[in-house]
Amino acid sequence: MLNNNEIEDLSPLSNLTKMKTLSLRNNRITDLTPLENLLNLSSLRISDNEIGDLDPLSNLTNLRLLFMNNNHINTLDSIAGFEQLEYLDADNTGLEDITAIEYMKQLKRLSLNSNAITEIIAIVQGPVNTLEYLSIKNNYLDLTEGSEDMENIQLLIDREVEVDYKPQREGNPSKF
Repeated sequence: MLNNNEIEDLSPLSNLTKMKTLSLRNNRITDLTPLENLLNLSSLRISDNEIGDLDPLSNLTNLRLLFMNNNHINTLDSIAGFEQLEYLDADNTGLEDITAIEYMKQLKRLSLNSNAITEIIAIVQGPVNTLEYLSIKNNYLDLTEGSEDMENIQLLIDREVEVDYKPQREGNPSKF
């Protein structure tokens, strides 16, 4: 674990290709490029950094756990190929686009609190058969009775997914 060390440069880790678990929480990391060849990683914790780009992680398809809370990530497109991912925490990242979740069919636990998400259809079309827990509080979902968001939430609940979805933010997500 390399948590709480004010690390900025990950290049010393780039040749540790047999590493399976890495925790880099609460540092000053902005660039994940040195991790791009750590193909054996199954667990990566990068929460509480200054990361804005997940592209360097796109080849890490063996990941089963990815915690990346409190960063600056507005899309998950770079990790759409993470078909083995079981645990994803992406709270307070600025996420707007979660369409990549549709391809993460092994997800068991998903936390997307405090983002700018306006719809959850990708979750319903993706990991609905494996998902056990979803937390999606403080986003911009429409909780009005009969809305598409409420219908999708109910569909998840009917499939025995534990869903935490209240409260939601009001207003325009572009001001996030």
